[in-house]
Amino acid sequence: MCSKQKKAGGHKLRLFIYSLLLLGLLAGAGIVYFRHETQAAEQTINMDTPATQGAVSTPARRALPTPAYDSNRAKQIDRILAREMNGMRSLTDRPEEANARTLAAAQDLNQDDCLLLERSASDSATHPDKRFAAAYLLSKAKPAVAVDSLIRIATTPIADDTREHMRFERILRSLAVEGLSTAQGSQEAEGALVLLAQGHSALRLRARQALDAFLGNKPSVKQQDEAMLTKLVDRGDSK
Repeated sequence: MCSKQKKAGGHKLRLFIYSLLLLGLLAGAGIVYFRHETQAAEQTINMDTPATQGAVSTPARRALPTPAYDSNRAKQIDRILAREMNGMRSLTDRPEEANARTLAAAQDLNQDDCLLLERSASDSATHPDKRFAAAYLLSKAKPAVAVDSLIRIATTPIADDTREHMRFERILRSLAVEGLSTAQGSQEAEGALVLLAQGHSALRLRARQALDAFLGNKPSVKQQDEAMLTKLVDRGDSK
């Protein structure tokens, strides 16, 4: 049982480190390395020649539509969110099964479900765990039903507030950006990524990673993160 707990704890620790790496918030040597990787990425990415070689539509800010209300489905979404929140707060000795269950639930979402999740993710009065769970599910949903919600979340400006609040808001938007990286064929998704990648926000590097994955120039955002984390760990071990 002890080994299982250690494995589960290690899984949670990896997720925590992954979220830190995602935002470039590692301290000390990690931050130096991350900046080095950022400079390398800025030197290699060519923002002037998107793969489509055509006009990329810049997403317009649109009001959040009102989803078709189905009380049974709304309750089911709440149950899914509650399950995800419980999973975030506890350790499991079967992380692969938990992840597979989450992905299955996300892939089963329709557009109205995504609107309900978007409302939860975007509402600053909602518990942070619920907001994170909603954004994570959206990032794993089928792009065809989630792309509009992901664009709205990713491109919503972050209001000046406490450092902790702004960091959390960046995490939510980073999840949305990662979700957009899988929306190949959507000009609006590409437009949002180009807009964020060329901007000056804290999401610029994340958007560039996502745009590279979107255009097929590099593997998925998660794989890019894992490769960067491996380099960081190897660099630390070699000292």
